Amino acid sequence: MQNMTLELVLKIIVALLLPPAAAFWQARLGVHFWINLALTMIGWFPGVVHALWLILHERYKLLLVERLSQPTEPSQAAAQPTESSSELSQTKTD
Repeated sequence: MQNMTLELVLKIIVALLLPPAAAFWQARLGVHFWINLALTMIGWFPGVVHALWLILHERYKLLLVERLSQPTEPSQAAAQPTESSSELSQTKTD
């Protein structure tokens, strides 16, 4: 976990200093690298935003998969008994 955090911090620092390098680190020579290179040529800020999006989007996907793979505990609402339909019909007729 600590290794992933260190890598994430390093990627964010690289994204702030040289966005195409961070995009390459994240996506290699894929489409996102070329998009980031074009955005950085337009201006530094669009390149930084795209690089940070690449890095944080991937991290979010990893956390989401990790959360979904964990077994869930039954919620308290499901554990509470509910009124049966016969009990409901009795109260409506009274």
